[in-house]
Amino acid sequence: RGLVIKNNYIHDIVSKSSGSTGISAVYLDGCQCDVTMEGNIVENVDGDAFKINGGRDNVVKNNIANEIAYEVTFSPANVKLVEKD
Repeated sequence: RGLVIKNNYIHDIVSKSSGSTGISAVYLDGCQCDVTMEGNIVENVDGDAFKINGGRDNVVKNNIANEIAYEVTFSPANVKLVEKD
């Protein structure tokens, strides 16, 4: 708990196989909770910039994503989207 992934440049994560799936620049597995991903730049990824596969209290904010399939994806369980002022 309390992990911070901040101010990284993550780039050029590509597959040589056509139609590949499951690639993520940052992947949080089911038991990872209270992780903040902030201020990162993600470019040229053949999948997701951020994949959250369960867990809770994870925050994704103020990141830049370019040339990716999806900015943020979630598993269907335990998803609660909160917008703060």
